[in-house]
Amino acid sequence: MGVILSIHIFLLASLYLVSCSTVYNKSYDYYPTTKSLSEQDLETALEVFPKGEDGAFITTLEKTYLNLLQGKPEIKKLEWFAEKMEERVRYKVSRELKDFFYADTPDGYYASEHEIIWMHLLLSWGNIMLGDKEKALIHIRKVSHFLGGEWSHEGPFDDPILRIFLASMWRCVDHWEEARVEYRKAYYMDKSMTWAWQLSLMKAPPKKMILVLGYPGREPIWDPKLEWNVVRGFRDLKFNSKGLESKIELRDEKGKLISFGITSNSKAWYERHLERDNAINELIQDSKYGQKMALSIVKNTAVATGGVALGITVGVLGIAVGGGLIYLGTEANSSDLSAVGLVVLIAGLQKGAEIASKSIDSAKQDIVNTANVAQSYRYVRYLPDYIWVGSSNQELSPSVQFHESRKQIAPTKVNSPNKESVLDFYFYPDGRK
Repeated sequence: MGVILSIHIFLLASLYLVSCSTVYNKSYDYYPTTKSLSEQDLETALEVFPKGEDGAFITTLEKTYLNLLQGKPEIKKLEWFAEKMEERVRYKVSRELKDFFYADTPDGYYASEHEIIWMHLLLSWGNIMLGDKEKALIHIRKVSHFLGGEWSHEGPFDDPILRIFLASMWRCVDHWEEARVEYRKAYYMDKSMTWAWQLSLMKAPPKKMILVLGYPGREPIWDPKLEWNVVRGFRDLKFNSKGLESKIELRDEKGKLISFGITSNSKAWYERHLERDNAINELIQDSKYGQKMALSIVKNTAVATGGVALGITVGVLGIAVGGGLIYLGTEANSSDLSAVGLVVLIAGLQKGAEIASKSIDSAKQDIVNTANVAQSYRYVRYLPDYIWVGSSNQELSPSVQFHESRKQIAPTKVNSPNKESVLDFYFYPDGRK
């Protein structure tokens, strides 16, 4: 028993030291890219992309998507990850009645189901852009396998957004029957998507299909709670979306109209990611987080106490010096000297209060920064929060306009190097500022 406990402690210590030696991107490192994407400036979004974690799975997946949105199928690095992950063991961790499966990436990140599936969807899309349908089919079939496989006691991991994107990939490689199956399965998961059911009934594909990828994605927000496990309560967070899930339509210059259906949103991805992440290593995370919090509290208690003491000292000195000047001014019958003394006394009190207040504020901010797990939570950003799909059996004129709530909007078209694509892709940031 003692040997097992020693090994367990050693492993915890080792993991803690390894994690301390690795510098990961924080959420604020992504702010410039997030701002550029909200302004539909895809080129700048990549230019200001954080330099940390260069070559890691998370940043490679994010940058591959941002490149694809610009019509650049730069997928070699992501293909390397996909190949390496085929050689690695997929793990299962149980939490209550659920089993969560994830893959250990070569750089040590535990990618979740939707992130693995998204990787293969991007690789299929990239190969379609390159005109290599056979290679695209390899990844399309892998996605189909992942979405249909038995991932837990509750049944396979599945999701309507991923099904809709998969259907689009099937359409791009001229496998309409398989696409119809995906539309039907997406509808069964979300009965509000009647448009998906209508597409599943079509014997032949529509003459025109348009897919609009909605942005923004979801961002983590620190959401501390009071729990019996105080450390774990402070580690809680939730994912927030600014997406409006707007209704959009498209008209050409001849007045032909395409109405768009919208998928469910991606909320379930991140809820599952959080639950799975907590299930993987609660003990290790609690241990690491508890040490960080303890160190921060000890350090900042000293800072705050020292700051208050210094503030009191400055205030007392101000009173002493100022009071002395007032006394001398009174004795010498000098109103100027008394006035100076009063100014010094007040200034001393103000400065003392300022020092004490700043020390307390600094200590509070440091503790908040340490406790705020949202800043350092690791996940893949910039995935679409939802997708719009439009279709028409009429040929459209080259000049088209998008509208949302009677106002014209301008989604960014993905100009693929493959001019033979049967489906047009767009990107649109549909969110609150």
